Amino acid sequence: MFSHAALKGNYAVLDLGGGTMDCSIAQVRESQGDVLLSDGDRRLGGTDFTMPVEKLIIEQFKAEHGVEFDPAAPGDAAFLQDIREKAERAKRDLSRLESTTIALMARGVQVIFELTRERFEELTREYVDRIREKCLSAIEQSVGDVGRLSGIVPVGGATRMACIQQMLDELTAGSVPILRDVPVDTAVAQGTAIEAYELSGQPTHFLPTRKMKDVTSFAIGVAAYRALEGAPEQLQVGCIIPKGTPIPARASRRFGLASMPGASGQAAEVIVSEGEEGQPHSDDMTIQVFPMDGLEPSADPTESRIEVQIAVDASGIATAEATDLESGRRITQRIERKAIEQE
Repeated sequence: MFSHAALKGNYAVLDLGGGTMDCSIAQVRESQGDVLLSDGDRRLGGTDFTMPVEKLIIEQFKAEHGVEFDPAAPGDAAFLQDIREKAERAKRDLSRLESTTIALMARGVQVIFELTRERFEELTREYVDRIREKCLSAIEQSVGDVGRLSGIVPVGGATRMACIQQMLDELTAGSVPILRDVPVDTAVAQGTAIEAYELSGQPTHFLPTRKMKDVTSFAIGVAAYRALEGAPEQLQVGCIIPKGTPIPARASRRFGLASMPGASGQAAEVIVSEGEEGQPHSDDMTIQVFPMDGLEPSADPTESRIEVQIAVDASGIATAEATDLESGRRITQRIERKAIEQE
């Protein structure tokens, strides 16, 4: 949802929360808007910027006092939690200060040292680079180049970091306004609340918003074995709903029993996976796994008898339904991960 009446044009929304980041490109018009594309990294968020500081504190204890921590030890687990909290506080301080002092005591010894913003940015540069690449990729795939944007909207508390603000300044080179007056901590929650109210069926004529049409931020499919010329069978993604599909959406695809992981004469596993068509599947791509058992043996195991349907509703909640076309046996599973990323 966009509530600012004056906003029109193409906007990039950078959402950097604690655990994930994504960049969505929205085309905003008089009465509504369309999300053209959303790209992100669900393994990169504000927490990643804290971890190098944690590591630095632990190294400082070892260098000064020879102290090493064991996460499995109850006492050390408490110290490591203190270290995590100190690292988080230092990260936040460096959003507004050029340096901060970290002081921490553990096992009867203390470390005190200064962490500068410059050193923090050296430690986290790879994460900033990954975020920049995702933003550029989303912009280039949707509108062509940064100059065709009307503005960039940073949301999520982690966008307060000076290194992210500087990255956005460098990305735009002053040619595109950055809407820094948006409340970064509550913007996503406000949009979600408005969307939930709208989906409830209550009157919405008084809401000062334009309706936004969203798209899936990643491709969804099923992992299945495929024979490769001159090589063993490989588990690959059979895409059902491509990335960037407008929602709500629904699509299905059929698979042979022999191509399903864990397949036997009467059972198989359905692995719902993110990934593009033909992309090799790995465990970290798995979204959901559910078994199908009690199947009738098939005379031809290569016959496409397992139909998998993926549905994504208007709020981004996805469900998977697998049907054995021979017996009519059907299993429906709600997918625990939303098809549009929000933090």
